[in-house]
Amino acid sequence: MNLRLRVAGADDSTSNYDTERLEADGTSVTAARASAGTSAQFSAVRSTANNNFDVTLFNPFATEQTNFIAQGFDPIDNALIRNHFGRFRLTTSFTGITVIAGAGTMTGSISVYGFNK
Repeated sequence: MNLRLRVAGADDSTSNYDTERLEADGTSVTAARASAGTSAQFSAVRSTANNNFDVTLFNPFATEQTNFIAQGFDPIDNALIRNHFGRFRLTTSFTGITVIAGAGTMTGSISVYGFNK
């Protein structure tokens, strides 16, 4: 699962997304980094069951870097947890987000919530 930030009704697909992934599966821990991508990975799905994850965006409306933290787990293999950390390098004020399947198709629902100080 990947995300792209949007402004003025269009995805920003420039090569300015960086992500870091940390995954724990039982006693194994792995990590990976992707730099200068055209989207940011926020979840790696292993099964076809309902996968659960949450993404928190920081400063999407401000004219500064937009960062995110995403965490999730695979309900089939409950020992597997994933954390993704990422950023959009430029100082763009965004108005939306697009969720993209890395491969295949996806179904389900997405809920969007906001925080108020």
